[in-house]
Amino acid sequence: MRVVLRRERRRRNVTPVGGSRLPLPHYALVDRLDLLANPATNQVASLGDRLLLVTQDNYLATGIRYCPPSLACSTIFPCLEDALDARQKWGSSHIIIDLNGSTTSVLDTLHQLHLISQQQPELAVDLLTEVDDREIVHFIEASCLCRIIDRRITLSGVQQALAFPRVVFNNPRTRFSRQEWQIIRLMAHGMTLRNIATQQNRPYHRIIYRLTRILALLKLPKRQQFIRLLQRLSGNAFPY
Repeated sequence: MRVVLRRERRRRNVTPVGGSRLPLPHYALVDRLDLLANPATNQVASLGDRLLLVTQDNYLATGIRYCPPSLACSTIFPCLEDALDARQKWGSSHIIIDLNGSTTSVLDTLHQLHLISQQQPELAVDLLTEVDDREIVHFIEASCLCRIIDRRITLSGVQQALAFPRVVFNNPRTRFSRQEWQIIRLMAHGMTLRNIATQQNRPYHRIIYRLTRILALLKLPKRQQFIRLLQRLSGNAFPY
């Protein structure tokens, strides 16, 4: 009986032309019988706020449109500025940013989020990204107030993760300060530490002190590792 139901479900989930599956990620095609058999999933996934998703990945966006509520009710924006404008208009506080599905570099996106964290510390965002590279994960956590969700889990897993309240501690000691972030941005543009000290009119040893704290937050023993990390974060493609 299960084989018959599985075959019937597969027949409904393929397109009539060519027999290829619809371009939906993470098992987004969910059978109605599965929803009725697992009502707890629907209860966990019911979120009160309107979801604002920032992505340019059509594959992910199509899957979300066809998945069960409440992700299916998400409003998708191509850039973060449009999502922030919609948040002020609608009063929603749930913003999800897909770091993989962006044409801008990860460092530029984190720069926007870093400024938002300083201006609006009450707003914490959810970031969809891969969590294999611990160096990048530590950099993201030190850059802004956010909750990181593994992008490779199923959409039902994303719904369950979003249903739980955010637990983000606003501890300035665990994040980059404004001066440290300026040093990071200038180093990403290729400036040396002495040039940064000259431009900021600060002693050279103070720049070294800030860089030492940056390396400690990222748990990097060598400066060369940090420079390679900035090169990966500054690339147009996501550094995985």
